Amino acid sequence: MDNNQENFIYRLPNNGVGNSSGGGQYNSDNQNTPLTIDDVNGLISQQLRTQTERQVMVNGSNQSQNFVTGASGWQIDAEGNAEFNDGTFRGTFILGGVIITINDITKLAAAITTVSNAGGGIIALEPGTYSPTATITIPSNVTLNGNGATIDFGNTAHQILIQGTNAYTTGTLSVNFGSTTVTGVGTTWTAGMVGQSILIGDFWYTIASRASNTSITISSPMLGTSLSGDTYVIATTVNNTGIENLTVQNSTASLVKGVYCNVCNITGVTTISGNVGFDFTNSQSVNLPSFGIDSCTTALIFNNVPYGTIGSSAILSSGVMSLTRVTNTGMSVLSFQASTGVALSFTNCSNIGLVNYSIIETTSHGIEFVSGNSDIDFVSGYINTCGGDGIKLTASSNRIQISNHSIINNTGYGINIANSNDNNAVIIGNDLNNNTAGNLHDLGTGTKIRGNQGVSDNIVEGDLSLTDITTNNVSSSKHGFAPKFPNNTTTFLRGDGTYAAPASGSPSSTSDVSSFPTSSSTQTITHSLGKTPSVIRLTGLGVPFGSVSSTFYSFSSGTWNSTGNRSVYIPSVNQGTNGAPTTSTSFAIYGDVGANGGPTITGSGVVGNVTSTTFDIVWTTAGNPSPCKFIWETEG
Repeated sequence: MDNNQENFIYRLPNNGVGNSSGGGQYNSDNQNTPLTIDDVNGLISQQLRTQTERQVMVNGSNQSQNFVTGASGWQIDAEGNAEFNDGTFRGTFILGGVIITINDITKLAAAITTVSNAGGGIIALEPGTYSPTATITIPSNVTLNGNGATIDFGNTAHQILIQGTNAYTTGTLSVNFGSTTVTGVGTTWTAGMVGQSILIGDFWYTIASRASNTSITISSPMLGTSLSGDTYVIATTVNNTGIENLTVQNSTASLVKGVYCNVCNITGVTTISGNVGFDFTNSQSVNLPSFGIDSCTTALIFNNVPYGTIGSSAILSSGVMSLTRVTNTGMSVLSFQASTGVALSFTNCSNIGLVNYSIIETTSHGIEFVSGNSDIDFVSGYINTCGGDGIKLTASSNRIQISNHSIINNTGYGINIANSNDNNAVIIGNDLNNNTAGNLHDLGTGTKIRGNQGVSDNIVEGDLSLTDITTNNVSSSKHGFAPKFPNNTTTFLRGDGTYAAPASGSPSSTSDVSSFPTSSSTQTITHSLGKTPSVIRLTGLGVPFGSVSSTFYSFSSGTWNSTGNRSVYIPSVNQGTNGAPTTSTSFAIYGDVGANGGPTITGSGVVGNVTSTTFDIVWTTAGNPSPCKFIWETEG
């Protein structure tokens, strides 16, 4: 062996390249030709040059020489970002925490764990029906996308569960708006709760520090109204979860259940044949923008779930959708059909709006406000053929507004405001018709009923805002407001709707005593009223027999006595042609024999030809017996 040169056997590929520098030589016809070390170095250098010509480093990125962003070639930069034209991947592919293509239910739990450990992502099922043998638990930052698949629990108690841990609810708390200091009563708050979340009012807050068993600090100022003696929940929440495009069916438990959730989005999910379709408690921002419920014993339960969305759903042949302590929630485009019991109930709810919904054929009320509700606005609803009331306000539900509804054909009332502590309801612009018990029953306080079909408005004085116009003043053809008065003491409102001073003349009434005629005849009475009387009064009198004083006694109720008059008032206004009255002026005066032996008095006839000086009495039945007398009186 030469000290300066060693011989090696280098087996080249058929298209190998060689380098003769250093004395070595490669013959393609003989691949076993010995080469020197220089020959080998040359060959390696050539191979490296060939590969280098195919890829380059540009600004820290390894890329092909023909790389053009969005057009050709490939690139992988120092941050791990890559661009390729196409790719084929086999097995489980993890990209940014997203798991794709799961087609075996036995691998679902492991896939969920993998995604959760990677920081979150999406589990996507291939279409088909899956029959899990255990509850499916979804942790924080994980979304299950069914892609139209069905999960069938086979009538077991399994379910899809989204649940936080380590909950504590003992005692009550007080906190002021804008403050971070929370004070407890009957609480034992520990240092281990720092970092957990606390649901106060409508929001979860992080517990930043603990001062004592009854004092903690939250990480951000409290929003909403100040609270005193309010309930609360401390828990390690499950955050930012979701379920999409999935049918979940056949469970003796709640098909989809969430507890201590903070932001959960459920879209395109249908629950069928479960004890409860959707069941969420002590959670915030649960959003169901589109969903379905069919044949569930209870359609939906939201209990202490503020700030959510319920919309675009069909609830078929199921029990009640029950909302308790739900606040600041939007509801829209809901369709209830063939509900068992009440379709939709509210207890201790506030700040809720429901728009565009229908309820058809329930066995009880369409909607019931049970108690403790306030500031709920329903617009554009259709309620038909319910076994109870269309809408019932049972107790202590305030400022409930119902507008632009058609509420018809219900067994109970269309709208039933059933308690005096239901305050300030507004019922406006609805069609309320053909409800068996009645279209509207209102025992509430301060209810405003305006512009509805089937019921009358209930405008009261406090609702009026009057101006100096005469459009709605009283007239001879309609009721209305009195004309504005002239603010004096000399004029009075007349029958023609104007103010004028009374006519001058004789006193406002005159009277005299006249005898009954002994036979049918006409008496002309001259009065001194000075104007045509507006009222004529006739009073019959009798003279006792024997030694009794000749004082005239009036009669009343068939008994002779010295007090009261048996009288008939005869109006005499609006005289027609030739002095004939235009209103009935017939009369009858009579009396029975009294205790003092007075005579029976009868008299009947017609008063007519009333003028400013006289009037006629046309007797059809004369006084009997004689002597009998009567008093005539006129009034202006």
